[in-house]
Amino acid sequence: MQVAQKKTRKVLDVAKKVGKKAGKKSIEVAGKAAKEVRKGTGKGISVVTGAESYLKKAALVNAELDVAIAKLEDALKRRDLDIERLTQRISELESTRNTDKD
Repeated sequence: MQVAQKKTRKVLDVAKKVGKKAGKKSIEVAGKAAKEVRKGTGKGISVVTGAESYLKKAALVNAELDVAIAKLEDALKRRDLDIERLTQRISELESTRNTDKD
């Protein structure tokens, strides 16, 4: 924030020097420019402070995704076991059907 204030002071000092040469209009233009610098710096600080909350939210989302992935992996393992079990059962039934035919 102090850096922004120093830059703003420099802009105003330059504006005053220019204003003496070019008139009151230059001071007004430079004053508007200084206000824009302050606004931009304020926005930058809010973005930096917002970045921390963004990182926290991203960490929470990543944790939720890890849990979801683990659940999906478990479901896939159970599905594979069910398929294997059903395949064995089908082969057992086919073998009993074939023995019954003979």
